[in-house]
Order: sequence, then structure tokens, then C-alpha cells
Amino acid sequence: MKTAIIFCTLFALTLAAPPVPFDLEDSPEAVEVRPKLMTYPARKRGSGTNKIVNGNVENRGDHPYQISLQRRGSSWYHTCGASIINNRAILTAAHCVDSGSASEYRAVACEYNLKKSDGGEQTIAVSQLIIHEQWNPAVINYDVAVVKLASSITYNSYAAPVVLATTTPNDGVDSWVTGWGRTQYEPAVRPDILQIMATERESDYWGDRESSIYDEKTQVASYNYNKGICMGDSGGPLVYKNGNVLTQYGVCSYVLTPCGSSKSDYYARVSYFRSWILTRA
Repeated sequence: MKTAIIFCTLFALTLAAPPVPFDLEDSPEAVEVRPKLMTYPARKRGSGTNKIVNGNVENRGDHPYQISLQRRGSSWYHTCGASIINNRAILTAAHCVDSGSASEYRAVACEYNLKKSDGGEQTIAVSQLIIHEQWNPAVINYDVAVVKLASSITYNSYAAPVVLATTTPNDGVDSWVTGWGRTQYEPAVRPDILQIMATERESDYWGDRESSIYDEKTQVASYNYNKGICMGDSGGPLVYKNGNVLTQYGVCSYVLTPCGSSKSDYYARVSYFRSWILTRA
């Protein structure tokens, strides 16, 4: 049986064919959709019910490093997540920004509800896109990019930098991912309000077993039965508590479809890319 992998914004291919970029975007409204890939079926375990596909509403300000990366169409629309590295740079996935120029993007800090102002949102133009030199869309590897901002983010209760992991946490560690990705895979349902999903760090054994393109050096997986990231979550942060500090150890990269099923989700491994990120931020 064929099961699909998608980038959370997205690509398409068959099991035998190389990836062929195409745009799944319905219209430049709230959330973008883009990459697809095919891989092997995954195992089932556990019995969860919630997911970012039908995830939980986030409390405003609980994750102040979260960014809505937006793209210009006929109007501005949310395309990917990102996280604040410092007041002039954010971290996202390479596939979120590899098809456009800096002038087509903007970053919104302190964002919560995409459809209305909650007060305090900071909308900042993008000045430069720095995509990892080894970014390989054929196997969705080295999927990281630093986005430089034209002006500074003002830190406050709703905007603050994230701590980047120096090491990846152990298997099974409680983790969280936030974003505005689909809350239902098909037919697509897209949230206005920032969502949060509890998950856990998946072992490299299962990550590799489920995905034919998994690279344990540069990627990390998470798992929670019947929960999952989806289109629009790409580039967003996967975090865990290191002591009492929320620490980012993954950048949302691709998923096994349908979103929020019994399969792992995949991320760029922050500890591997940390030096690269900091020297370009």
C-alpha cells in the first residue's frame, strides 16, 4: 500500500519517481500547502485522540519565540512557522523559502489569531534568506534556513528568542510543537488561532524504519499516536523542557500522510545545525 509523506507546506512524487515540485495552494489565504513524497507504511501503537490536526488551542504568550512566516500573494497569508533566534533573525525550514525572494516574505512576531489583531503584533520585512548550502529537496535533508529581518523584533511577554539545543534529548522525552498548520488533513481545515500539540521524541530506530529518507545525523523524529503536524506547520519549532527552559531541538520538515495518524513526524535536528545557524544569524 502506498502512503504519502508531505512537507508540511509540500512536494509530490511516486515511489519510483524523483520529487516534482508543485503547488497545492488553494488560494493565498490563511495557510499555505506545498510538498509531497511517498514512503513505507508505519506501525501503530497507543490510543491518542488529539492532534495539531484537531489540536489544542495555545495560550497566547506561552511560546513567545513562535513566528508566523507570511508570503505575499494577492494578499499576505501564513505559509510556515519559524522561531526567533535573535532580534534580527529567525529560523525556519529551507523548503519554506526556497521558491521566492526576500521581498515576498514577512515575519509576524506576537501573532496569535491570524484573522484578527490581538494587539502588539510586530510585522517585519525580510531582508535576506540564507538556505543551507546542502539543502536537498530530493530527500528533504538539510532542511533549515535562517531568515534575516529588515528591522528588530522588540522583546516582550509575547516575543522572545528560543534556546537552541546543544544535544538532542533522549528517546521518549515529552515535547511540544506549535503552529497554524491544518487541524484536519482532508478536507483541509486551517486554524486561525495558534495550536499546540504534545508529542514525544521518537527513537532513531523507528524514525529510520518508517521513512526511507530518514538521516539520524541531520534529522529527528517525534511520535504520538493519532497526533501530528500538518501542512502549514513547516519551519516551526519542536521543543522540550531542559530543566525549566523550553529548548528547540527540531525544525518541522516533513510528515507521513495522512497527518495525525499512526506515523512519526520529521524535523531537522537543531543540535547538528546549531553552529551553522548561529554563525549566520
